[in-house]
Amino acid sequence: MQPPFYGPAETLRAYLAPADAPRRADLIIGFGHFDRRIPAYCARLYGEGYAPKILFTGGRGSGSGALTAPEALVFRDEARRLGVPGAALFIESGSTNTPENVRFSLALLAALDPPFTFGSALLVAHPYRQRRVWLTCRKLLPDVALLNAPVPSTLEADVALFHRAGTAYAPLLLGEVGRIRTYAARGDIAAMPLPDEVLRIYRTFSPS
Repeated sequence: MQPPFYGPAETLRAYLAPADAPRRADLIIGFGHFDRRIPAYCARLYGEGYAPKILFTGGRGSGSGALTAPEALVFRDEARRLGVPGAALFIESGSTNTPENVRFSLALLAALDPPFTFGSALLVAHPYRQRRVWLTCRKLLPDVALLNAPVPSTLEADVALFHRAGTAYAPLLLGEVGRIRTYAARGDIAAMPLPDEVLRIYRTFSPS
Protein backbone atom coordinates (compact mmCIF):
# COMPACT_ATOMS: atom_id res chain seq x y z
CA MET A 1 0.00 0.00 0.00
CA GLN A 2 1.44 3.38 -0.99
CA PRO A 3 2.02 5.72 2.01
CA PRO A 4 -0.18 8.57 0.63
CA PHE A 5 -3.14 6.21 0.61
CA TYR A 6 -2.69 4.96 4.18
CA GLY A 7 -4.89 7.57 5.86
CA PRO A 8 -7.69 7.29 3.29
CA ALA A 9 -7.46 3.50 3.53
CA GLU A 10 -8.05 3.68 7.28
CA THR A 11 -11.14 5.82 6.62
CA LEU A 12 -12.53 3.43 4.02
CA ARG A 13 -11.83 0.40 6.17
CA ALA A 14 -13.53 1.97 9.19
CA TYR A 15 -16.62 2.57 7.06
CA LEU A 16 -16.60 -0.87 5.48
CA ALA A 17 -16.15 -2.74 8.78
CA PRO A 18 -18.98 -1.66 11.11
CA ALA A 19 -18.94 -3.52 14.41
CA ASP A 20 -21.55 -3.82 17.13
CA ALA A 21 -20.90 -4.84 20.70
CA PRO A 22 -21.48 -8.61 20.70
CA ARG A 23 -24.63 -9.73 22.46
CA ARG A 24 -26.54 -12.97 22.57
CA ALA A 25 -28.32 -14.00 19.36
CA ASP A 26 -30.06 -17.06 17.94
CA LEU A 27 -27.41 -17.76 15.32
CA ILE A 28 -23.85 -16.92 14.29
CA ILE A 29 -23.42 -16.71 10.50
CA GLY A 30 -19.88 -17.01 9.13
CA PHE A 31 -19.64 -15.78 5.54
CA GLY A 32 -17.22 -17.62 3.30
CA HIS A 33 -13.78 -16.32 2.36
CA PHE A 34 -10.21 -17.58 2.37
CA ASP A 35 -9.68 -15.80 5.72
CA ARG A 36 -9.53 -18.63 8.26
CA ARG A 37 -9.89 -16.12 11.09
CA ILE A 38 -13.63 -16.12 10.30
CA PRO A 39 -14.33 -19.66 11.59
CA ALA A 40 -11.97 -19.05 14.50
CA TYR A 41 -13.93 -15.97 15.55
CA CYS A 42 -17.24 -17.78 15.09
CA ALA A 43 -15.92 -20.58 17.31
CA ARG A 44 -14.86 -18.01 19.90
CA LEU A 45 -18.28 -16.35 19.92
CA TYR A 46 -19.93 -19.76 20.23
CA GLY A 47 -17.60 -20.78 23.05
CA GLU A 48 -18.39 -17.55 24.91
CA GLY A 49 -22.11 -18.32 24.72
CA TYR A 50 -23.24 -15.69 22.24
CA ALA A 51 -25.33 -18.16 20.21
CA PRO A 52 -26.18 -21.87 20.33
CA LYS A 53 -25.64 -22.50 16.60
CA ILE A 54 -23.23 -21.50 13.84
CA LEU A 55 -24.08 -21.40 10.15
CA PHE A 56 -21.17 -21.41 7.71
CA THR A 57 -22.11 -20.37 4.18
CA GLY A 58 -20.00 -20.35 1.04
CA GLY A 59 -18.95 -22.55 -1.83
CA ARG A 60 -16.36 -21.31 -4.29
CA GLY A 61 -16.46 -17.60 -5.09
CA SER A 62 -14.39 -14.50 -5.68
CA GLY A 63 -13.09 -14.52 -2.12
CA SER A 64 -12.04 -18.17 -2.01
CA GLY A 65 -8.41 -17.49 -2.87
CA ALA A 66 -6.35 -20.65 -2.96
CA LEU A 67 -8.88 -22.79 -1.09
CA THR A 68 -9.42 -26.09 -2.90
CA ALA A 69 -12.62 -27.01 -1.04
CA PRO A 70 -15.85 -25.05 -0.55
CA GLU A 71 -15.37 -22.28 1.99
CA ALA A 72 -18.07 -23.58 4.35
CA LEU A 73 -16.43 -27.00 4.52
CA VAL A 74 -13.05 -25.47 5.32
CA PHE A 75 -14.72 -23.36 8.00
CA ARG A 76 -16.51 -26.42 9.42
CA ASP A 77 -13.26 -28.33 9.76
CA GLU A 78 -11.56 -25.38 11.47
CA ALA A 79 -14.45 -24.91 13.90
CA ARG A 80 -14.48 -28.60 14.75
CA ARG A 81 -10.73 -28.45 15.35
CA LEU A 82 -11.37 -25.60 17.79
CA GLY A 83 -13.90 -27.63 19.74
CA VAL A 84 -17.28 -26.70 18.24
CA PRO A 85 -19.48 -29.83 18.18
CA GLY A 86 -20.87 -30.93 14.85
CA ALA A 87 -24.41 -30.71 16.21
CA ALA A 88 -23.97 -26.96 16.63
CA LEU A 89 -23.07 -26.41 12.96
CA PHE A 90 -25.15 -25.79 9.85
CA ILE A 91 -23.24 -25.96 6.54
CA GLU A 92 -24.29 -24.34 3.25
CA SER A 93 -21.58 -24.99 0.67
CA GLY A 94 -23.19 -24.24 -2.69
CA SER A 95 -23.40 -20.44 -2.81
CA THR A 96 -21.01 -18.30 -4.86
CA ASN A 97 -21.91 -14.75 -3.77
CA THR A 98 -23.43 -12.93 -0.80
CA PRO A 99 -27.11 -12.92 -1.89
CA GLU A 100 -26.80 -16.65 -2.57
CA ASN A 101 -25.21 -17.08 0.87
CA VAL A 102 -28.42 -15.76 2.40
CA ARG A 103 -30.97 -17.37 0.07
CA PHE A 104 -29.35 -20.80 0.03
CA SER A 105 -28.91 -20.73 3.80
CA LEU A 106 -32.57 -19.88 4.35
CA ALA A 107 -33.57 -22.76 2.09
CA LEU A 108 -31.29 -25.14 3.99
CA LEU A 109 -32.66 -24.10 7.39
CA ALA A 110 -36.26 -24.27 6.16
CA ALA A 111 -35.73 -27.83 4.92
CA LEU A 112 -34.63 -29.14 8.33
CA ASP A 113 -36.99 -31.22 10.43
CA PRO A 114 -38.02 -29.23 12.32
CA PRO A 115 -37.13 -26.05 10.42
CA PHE A 116 -34.65 -23.77 12.16
CA THR A 117 -35.90 -20.22 12.51
CA PHE A 118 -34.07 -17.27 14.01
CA GLY A 119 -34.92 -13.74 15.02
CA SER A 120 -31.39 -12.46 15.57
CA ALA A 121 -27.99 -13.18 14.09
CA LEU A 122 -24.35 -12.24 14.54
CA LEU A 123 -22.85 -11.63 11.10
CA VAL A 124 -19.17 -12.55 10.84
CA ALA A 125 -17.25 -11.58 7.70
CA HIS A 126 -13.84 -10.36 6.66
CA PRO A 127 -13.70 -6.70 7.73
CA TYR A 128 -13.75 -5.04 4.33
CA ARG A 129 -16.78 -7.11 3.31
CA GLN A 130 -18.75 -6.58 6.51
CA ARG A 131 -20.89 -3.61 5.47
CA ARG A 132 -21.96 -5.23 2.19
CA VAL A 133 -22.82 -8.44 4.04
CA TRP A 134 -24.92 -6.43 6.50
CA LEU A 135 -26.68 -4.45 3.76
CA THR A 136 -27.43 -7.67 1.88
CA CYS A 137 -28.93 -9.18 5.02
CA ARG A 138 -30.95 -6.03 5.70
CA LYS A 139 -32.47 -6.47 2.25
CA LEU A 140 -33.12 -10.21 2.47
CA LEU A 141 -33.72 -10.63 6.22
CA PRO A 142 -35.81 -7.55 7.06
CA ASP A 143 -37.34 -9.10 10.18
CA VAL A 144 -34.10 -10.35 11.72
CA ALA A 145 -32.12 -8.32 14.26
CA LEU A 146 -28.65 -8.14 12.72
CA LEU A 147 -25.44 -7.60 14.68
CA ASN A 148 -22.16 -6.82 12.91
CA ALA A 149 -19.27 -8.92 14.18
CA PRO A 150 -16.37 -8.58 11.71
CA VAL A 151 -13.20 -10.48 12.44
CA PRO A 152 -11.16 -8.43 14.94
CA SER A 153 -8.21 -7.11 12.98
CA THR A 154 -6.23 -4.05 11.92
CA LEU A 155 -5.47 -2.49 8.56
CA GLU A 156 -1.87 -3.67 8.86
CA ALA A 157 -2.95 -7.26 9.57
CA ASP A 158 -5.38 -7.27 6.65
CA VAL A 159 -2.78 -5.83 4.25
CA ALA A 160 -0.37 -8.57 5.33
CA LEU A 161 -3.02 -11.29 4.95
CA PHE A 162 -3.78 -10.29 1.37
CA HIS A 163 -0.10 -9.73 0.56
CA ARG A 164 0.58 -13.35 1.50
CA ALA A 165 -2.24 -14.30 -0.88
CA GLY A 166 -0.65 -12.23 -3.65
CA THR A 167 -3.33 -9.51 -3.66
CA ALA A 168 -3.05 -5.76 -3.09
CA TYR A 169 -5.46 -4.58 -0.41
CA ALA A 170 -6.06 -0.93 -1.33
CA PRO A 171 -7.87 -1.68 -4.62
CA LEU A 172 -10.18 -4.04 -2.74
CA LEU A 173 -11.30 -1.23 -0.45
CA LEU A 174 -12.06 1.04 -3.38
CA GLY A 175 -13.79 -1.75 -5.27
CA GLU A 176 -15.95 -2.57 -2.28
CA VAL A 177 -17.18 1.03 -2.01
CA GLY A 178 -18.01 0.89 -5.71
CA ARG A 179 -19.95 -2.35 -5.27
CA ILE A 180 -21.98 -0.89 -2.42
CA ARG A 181 -22.99 2.02 -4.69
CA THR A 182 -23.74 -0.21 -7.69
CA TYR A 183 -25.56 -2.98 -5.84
CA ALA A 184 -27.72 -0.51 -3.93
CA ALA A 185 -28.64 1.30 -7.17
CA ARG A 186 -29.89 -1.92 -8.76
CA GLY A 187 -31.73 -3.04 -5.62
CA ASP A 188 -29.55 -6.00 -4.66
CA ILE A 189 -28.75 -4.63 -1.19
CA ALA A 190 -30.33 -2.13 1.16
CA ALA A 191 -29.56 1.43 0.12
CA MET A 192 -27.57 3.70 2.40
CA PRO A 193 -25.94 7.00 1.37
CA LEU A 194 -22.15 7.01 1.48
CA PRO A 195 -20.59 9.42 3.98
CA ASP A 196 -19.18 12.50 2.25
CA GLU A 197 -15.58 11.68 3.15
CA VAL A 198 -15.87 8.09 1.89
CA LEU A 199 -17.35 9.32 -1.38
CA ARG A 200 -14.61 11.94 -1.74
CA ILE A 201 -11.86 9.35 -1.22
CA TYR A 202 -13.52 6.97 -3.66
CA ARG A 203 -13.75 9.63 -6.35
CA THR A 204 -10.18 10.78 -5.74
CA PHE A 205 -8.45 7.38 -5.80
CA SER A 206 -10.71 5.16 -7.89
CA PRO A 207 -9.15 4.43 -11.29
CA SER A 208 -12.53 4.66 -13.06
